[in-house]
Amino acid sequence: MPLIIELLDKVLLLNTNNNIHLFQIKEKFGNFRFYYDYVGTDKDESNRIKNEIDLYTTQINSTCEQCGQPGTVKLIRRWYRASCESCAAKRA
Repeated sequence: MPLIIELLDKVLLLNTNNNIHLFQIKEKFGNFRFYYDYVGTDKDESNRIKNEIDLYTTQINSTCEQCGQPGTVKLIRRWYRASCESCAAKRA
């Protein structure tokens, strides 16, 4: 997924002091999850990284995981997925 790669690139650029420890990237209940820890004392860097992660999380959660078009989280066949209307109709 290109948005995840963009997010990782941004985090690496903002992480000038190597203070971020990435634990896990996953999807849970149709929503993107990015688990990390910031161990430094630079609050500005920490806030910039958090803001980028929040921005990309919102974008990823509103993008169809199948085609990349705008979408929302929907319950499809007992699974929550970020999906556009067209892809959701195909999966139903």
